[in-house]
Amino acid sequence: MRPPDESTRALRIACPNFSAEEVGALRSILGLLKPYLKQPWEVDAGMPDMRALPDVCLINLDQPGAPAVPPGGAPRVVGCSSRPRQHPQGTLHRPLRPPEILALLSEAGGRARGERRHAHVSSSLEWSYRLVAWPRDLGDWPKSWWRVMASVSAEPLPLLRIAERTELPSRYVELCVEQLRAAGLVERIPRVRDAATTHEPRERRRWSALAGRILQRFGLRK
Repeated sequence: MRPPDESTRALRIACPNFSAEEVGALRSILGLLKPYLKQPWEVDAGMPDMRALPDVCLINLDQPGAPAVPPGGAPRVVGCSSRPRQHPQGTLHRPLRPPEILALLSEAGGRARGERRHAHVSSSLEWSYRLVAWPRDLGDWPKSWWRVMASVSAEPLPLLRIAERTELPSRYVELCVEQLRAAGLVERIPRVRDAATTHEPRERRRWSALAGRILQRFGLRK
């Protein structure tokens, strides 16, 4: 059996805090734009696959408690608002508008094609992330993301390992890491991918103890 062609595999859009009606509207927009897009796109409505991060993540900035999107946006993360001018440049209108979605997906599709070609050539490599500084405005960050910062404060880890340790969905881990990168708070380190990763109880105990001390310092641990 031939392996799947990466150039024809559907790209994914995550909408973690959109209503069911808005997700349905986005699907209708994708149907209208299908003849104009070089790749097929699909909306990720359920829990994300831990092995495959979304190609675009749309954030509803009008919802209370929505994570902030850094000025200029971060790769793969785009804010949407009924008042986009009150937010950083690059924020899309809400309700979503077909011309803006077409421009976004055309650019993101080209970027995803390049990333997939690179991943095919260097499949033995993966990026790990290490925290270099805690945010000065730590209290303004979602508290669940504090666990992400704690997990990479002592050693660099790839996104999948961070998600496993923190027990957070991979799309939220990626969003946190992207915002940390935009703020210059993490470094990205290329590592050779392990053929098989073992999770020993001693390692988990060590991580739990370390995370507990860090989170207690910032008042997060119950």
